[in-house]
Amino acid sequence: MTLCVTIERYLSSLKIIRKLKIGFSKLHWYQKTNMFRMCLFFLLIFANLDPSLQAHYQCDDRIFCQGKILHTVQMMNIFETSKSFVDLKMLNTPDVIIQNFDIFMFKNNHKPSTSSVRKFLRENFGEGDELDSWIPSDFISNPSWLQRINNTLIKKFAHDLLQVIPKMTMKVRQNVRDHPIHYSFIAVPNGILIPGSANKESYYLDSYWIVKGLLVTGMTTTVKGILDNFILMEKKYGYIPRGTRIYYCNNRQLPVLPLLVDLYMQHTNDLYWLRKNIEVIDHELRHWLHYRCLEMTAGGKVYHLAMYINENKNPRPEKYYSDLKHCSIFNVTAKIEECYSNIKAPGGAGWYYPERFIFDEKGGTNASTAYTNPRRVLPVDLNVYLCKGFQLMSKFYEEINDHENATYYRNKYEHWVESIQKILYSPTDGIWYDYDIATHAHRASCFPTNFAPLWAEIFDTDHVRHYGKKALGYFKKINMMPFRGSSVEQPKPRHDLMKMFMPFKHMVAMALYNSGDTESQDFAREFIRRWVKQSIDCECCKYDIYDDVQQRSPEFIWGCGWVVVNIYFVRIEEWSRRLHKAVLNRTNIVSELFETIRIRKISYLMHTLR
Repeated sequence: MTLCVTIERYLSSLKIIRKLKIGFSKLHWYQKTNMFRMCLFFLLIFANLDPSLQAHYQCDDRIFCQGKILHTVQMMNIFETSKSFVDLKMLNTPDVIIQNFDIFMFKNNHKPSTSSVRKFLRENFGEGDELDSWIPSDFISNPSWLQRINNTLIKKFAHDLLQVIPKMTMKVRQNVRDHPIHYSFIAVPNGILIPGSANKESYYLDSYWIVKGLLVTGMTTTVKGILDNFILMEKKYGYIPRGTRIYYCNNRQLPVLPLLVDLYMQHTNDLYWLRKNIEVIDHELRHWLHYRCLEMTAGGKVYHLAMYINENKNPRPEKYYSDLKHCSIFNVTAKIEECYSNIKAPGGAGWYYPERFIFDEKGGTNASTAYTNPRRVLPVDLNVYLCKGFQLMSKFYEEINDHENATYYRNKYEHWVESIQKILYSPTDGIWYDYDIATHAHRASCFPTNFAPLWAEIFDTDHVRHYGKKALGYFKKINMMPFRGSSVEQPKPRHDLMKMFMPFKHMVAMALYNSGDTESQDFAREFIRRWVKQSIDCECCKYDIYDDVQQRSPEFIWGCGWVVVNIYFVRIEEWSRRLHKAVLNRTNIVSELFETIRIRKISYLMHTLR
């Protein structure tokens, strides 16, 4: 009967039977029997619901995700970044800390000084100690594939990259598993790789390039553990958060899980693992189909494409102060909440500065971050990731002889290819653009994501060379090779101007190379040559490049120096390294290009901010 009472309460919370007001204990035996049958009926319904149709988990932590403590601390700018606070460890339970805070605020007449808040933090919080160093059992410092690289300089560079892996690999401490409410960290069971020295967690989207590099070195066991971590989070939250922190549960990223699984399967053909987890992998895509798709009609035919939408209406805990600052220009609560929701969405694309999604009054990008509106954009990259995911899911289901689901996803894949070509492709420019659903027009700006369809290889061989040749024409027209940033528009958010993040370099280079067009491949080789050459130059720096240094010079590695203030790096940042593993794997492309390259030692001494 406990089950029935539980379901009765649940239904009451949904206002289904709230008006009945009949105490279960007062019912006659036959009424109780009927009630029990009804409970079983609803239980069967709930048990068979597609998980993607159930409630979506959002972080409700009363300290790290919302509440008076979070607001007070973040608005005082006590830490260098908002993220610093939400990465701390609680020294007491949340209930005790909240009680302590209420007493603290009362004693300070609800107007505490900065020094008193610092004292409160010292008494109730400590530095996060979630991770221990860990060397994977399958790590090999000198793998056999290194011998395939003939150039001594390149071989040494690749060898040095490999030695970074043990510095990136971590495992969650047992204390986090025993006392999870004290931490914002998600206690995943297997080892993780952090993408840089300034990071204390792993990230979902970054893992694609990390896994790609690990598999080059033969670390399939480590990769399997990473995938199992994602499977666990998918089961627990209904999706994979942006990173292994509970506050990242308010933001989902591109659905990269099928691509990760495909990389793993190419190296292992682990059908047992695939059969065991196929439904969870499937679920990662179904959410986008059910909740993030827009139906459009063009030429009398119906098309579907997805967009970034975030339902959470609070500031991001890790960006709390900046979000409040951006959205404070609005006076109406609904507009402020909409701003908070919209400002999160671009992070789902790995695009940390949202120029792609900003709209001014004329539909351009000449506006502040507060005018971010991802609900108006059908983005190229998201729909390419989905399309590729559908293609891979069809392949996975065929491999386990589930032909019905294989057909379902094959149809989705074909429909998405058609939708991408009809809605996002510009035959005039020969490239794919984000689509503005308000003006029914392309946002004809240059972004590396414009090349995503070629990078993902979603076209058959009959068409890919044609698209590759057209994309190369676009590449030349906008003179992209000399450019060092993530947008030719040179928007106000400084990091879009200063750098192109490593995954985007990989996307552009491999898009041109994958086309099979000879001239496009030549340009890809030159792109890679410059990229790796600059990386080697930077690798030879005594110090790394500081975040605020101008990066337009070709002597700077594009994207190098995404670092924390006051820290000198002896080596190039780890995020750069993992991408190079993917490129270096194509030794037939790279090694022939470096016979004349010599090391030029560059030493940059950065200012230390106080």
